[in-house]
Amino acid sequence: MYKLAGPSPEMRAEQLDTFFAGLPADSLTQEEVDLRDALHGFLAGCNLRNLPRLSNAGTDPAVGSARALLLEQGSFKVPLKEWIARRIGGEISLEHEEKNGQWMIHAVGARHSAQPNKGNGKGGGKAPPEPVKGKGKGGGKAPPEPVKGKCKGVGKAPAAADIPDDNTGRCLPPEDREEIAERFFSELPADALTDVEVQLRDALLAHYLERIQAGALPTLSEVGAVGNLKSLRTQFLPREISFRKWIERRVGDDIEVVQQEEADCGRETFYGPRGMIDSELLEASLRTAGKRNPGDNRSSRGGQRHRDKAQRASGEDQRAPPTWQQPRKSPSETYCCKVQIVFVVVVFIVVFGVLNSLLLWSFMTALMCYRKLCCRRCVA
Repeated sequence: MYKLAGPSPEMRAEQLDTFFAGLPADSLTQEEVDLRDALHGFLAGCNLRNLPRLSNAGTDPAVGSARALLLEQGSFKVPLKEWIARRIGGEISLEHEEKNGQWMIHAVGARHSAQPNKGNGKGGGKAPPEPVKGKGKGGGKAPPEPVKGKCKGVGKAPAAADIPDDNTGRCLPPEDREEIAERFFSELPADALTDVEVQLRDALLAHYLERIQAGALPTLSEVGAVGNLKSLRTQFLPREISFRKWIERRVGDDIEVVQQEEADCGRETFYGPRGMIDSELLEASLRTAGKRNPGDNRSSRGGQRHRDKAQRASGEDQRAPPTWQQPRKSPSETYCCKVQIVFVVVVFIVVFGVLNSLLLWSFMTALMCYRKLCCRRCVA
């Protein structure tokens, strides 16, 4: 239904085969050695708490510069994962996480000094003392010892406070977030979407259909609270990358975003299928967002209750309190009410008795008259 244009899988596979066919079969080029060393330096500083993700390696400046020199061939970019698996799979291992589709990397076995263009098997240099598994090729000089280096390049080992807890690069200053985003997007396929991206895009469009059936356009601020969208975003997108940036960079041909003009209550960003957003519905949503009070965006955690309490305290709430909160009456008032009730009951009984007596008297009078009339007729 929604598909990004690009080379077919067969053409992309042919381009990859052509690229790797141009590399030496029994050694690494200098550019490959630089990229391998940068990856080892990244691993030395970032695998202290958790295995780093492959996407995080792309945010490392040393890895990024080395990868740009080797794997970016004009508009065609060779995935870093593919190069690791084919060329240095015996030194760096890839592990796929099924739950979020991410790839984890870590060093395999010990690394020793070696001379380039020499060695046996598929890897150049001296073979490690223990056999290691890997389908890629290794060669060139050995990388530096893993006791030096940190997340952003070669140097001293980072302190515990400098290491992000989840290896997403959140320990970096805000000015580096744009660079992190660029490195993240460069790790993704240029001509296709990953499985997680397809799920995220389809979930956004499904939420759009649900919202327009209710007569409103969805906003990017609300999708963060939708269960499946929230879990997919947490698994796939780093904190530094917003939904809007991902949409514009990856699925802009399928989804477009419209941002509200600056207002007192902030700006809402609406989204929908490109070229299919109803103009009248969009204008109505923009007007509604412009008139919205910032206090109307309440969560389900008692926002209305706390606002009502504040209004009552300030005298703004003109609604009458519920019955159980109204002040109780004094004993004298209660006594007077009871007396009034008794008086009404007594009056009702008296009136009813008088009316009943009158009715009975009328009946008896009529009966006596009838008897007298009958007696006169008998005498006559």
